[in-house]
Amino acid sequence: MCHDVFISHSSIDKNVADAVCANLEKEGIRCWIAPRDIRPGDSWGAAIVKGIEGSRAMVIVFSANSNESKQVMREVERAVQKDVVVVPFRIAGVKPSADMEYFLSATHWLDAMTPEMDAHLDKLNETVKSILNKSSPPQDPVAVPAPQPASTVPVSVPETKRKNKGLLVGVMALLLVVLGGLWLFLSSDSEGVPTTEYPAVGDGDIRIALPDRVIGAEMLDVNVLGKSGEKDYIVIGKADAQDRSYLVKANVEGKESVSLEAPDAEGLYEVRYFDAEKRSVVARKALKVSAPEVTLETVKESLAGTEITVKWTAPNNKGDFLAIAEKGSEDSKYVQYAYTNKGSPTSIRVPATEGDYELRYISAQSRTAWARRDFKALKPEASVAAPKTAVAGSDVEVDWTGPALKGDFVSVAEPGSEGNKYVNYKYVREGQKLALAMPVDAGTYEVRYISGGSYLIRDSAPISIEAVSVEIDEVDEVEPGKEFSVSWTGPGYKGDYIALFQSGDTSGKYLSYKYAKKGNALRFTAPEEPGTYELRYISGQEKREWAARPLVVKVAEEGGN
Repeated sequence: MCHDVFISHSSIDKNVADAVCANLEKEGIRCWIAPRDIRPGDSWGAAIVKGIEGSRAMVIVFSANSNESKQVMREVERAVQKDVVVVPFRIAGVKPSADMEYFLSATHWLDAMTPEMDAHLDKLNETVKSILNKSSPPQDPVAVPAPQPASTVPVSVPETKRKNKGLLVGVMALLLVVLGGLWLFLSSDSEGVPTTEYPAVGDGDIRIALPDRVIGAEMLDVNVLGKSGEKDYIVIGKADAQDRSYLVKANVEGKESVSLEAPDAEGLYEVRYFDAEKRSVVARKALKVSAPEVTLETVKESLAGTEITVKWTAPNNKGDFLAIAEKGSEDSKYVQYAYTNKGSPTSIRVPATEGDYELRYISAQSRTAWARRDFKALKPEASVAAPKTAVAGSDVEVDWTGPALKGDFVSVAEPGSEGNKYVNYKYVREGQKLALAMPVDAGTYEVRYISGGSYLIRDSAPISIEAVSVEIDEVDEVEPGKEFSVSWTGPGYKGDYIALFQSGDTSGKYLSYKYAKKGNALRFTAPEEPGTYELRYISGQEKREWAARPLVVKVAEEGGN
């Protein structure tokens, strides 16, 4: 299986999806996320399908955007068809569409609509871990009674006058042979693995023959001598573990030989033949597993968030990957990873947070590190420059310098807030000078340069936001159903509009609206029902009310047109 989790999201919610991905991968959970994991030249649709089918779970970042996305709907439908567990991570209080509700009605939802996003991400990590642990293939342990000690083979000794002495010499010679063989086994390395016939061991009815030594994760051929039973099988387990505990299993019924993938961690193991009818081990043989020769060659340090190229030599078994992990962490824990299936060299992204790390070659079978070397992620330098004051809702020009790494962005945020908290943002890839929309509320804010992925604040500059001046001119009483003109003064930002409401209405539902355009009077049609109404100027950003003016619709005069 290529990945653990497929992350489905609308591109508009990319920042949240990236945060979900980063938090899961910090826990050693391999994620598939677009567009990161779609290789250049690959078909987008085919890559999505392959990513879903190669995952054990799907996390959908659920919002108004993903609820309306046909692409997200297709991804969820595909996951359900392939029995991939779907975990909705709801970041907005939106009712699911009929199609979405059909597929997710029986699914437990995780709500992340309150500000404590870190706590929500931790809860998501726990949920995903629980799902992955439940879906891991069981070892199918079989209750087998401990084998009886092997019976000794009687040896015929000729009668001599020095019978006792001869017996002692024979025993000592036999002991020397056994000790010598054991010493050779323990002290030998992986080179020179015999390819000729191997001595068969077993109870006489069933015997097995195989090499004494093998390289980790290699295929091991075990020859079977004798007639196998209907449900007999062969396993590989740790040498010091109980017979019922094993790592690899293969059914042997009617076969003269079977192939098993050797464990990838070096050490002493045992190959055992289980007779299903006797419910016991009838043949066993010691096996030494040696780690393969693996090398890693790359730079010693690089800027956080950049990509480095790694040259390596290794078996490159299916699913093997390179990883960059925190020093001292378990082999299964990593910050970044890249598969080695395309061969050496392989590109891998440096973690977004500066510090001391370790580059590792990881065997896919048990996520054992076959090679490792120290690596340092350096802190990138960055700066931002913006005006000291600005009007609420206006665009200001922000100049920046920095590494412009993938995902880096400039934002405006409240002072003291974390890097992943902001009012508005723009990716630095959009240009060296960015037009950044300011908040609609007056106050003190910060313009920042943020590292993508880590949300580290690389530089910041204070900016004071002044209240915007907006006014709707007074309107004379109007007759029901008649047109009237509304004049106003204000910024006329993109998306701003003037709307007609029932007086005192707080639901946000307007009766009619017109987009605000500078220098133009707006034409409205009065409601048919006489009464008091209200004209309001609404900002396109945050839908904030900036001005209001009452409107009276009078009773129509008798005989009026």
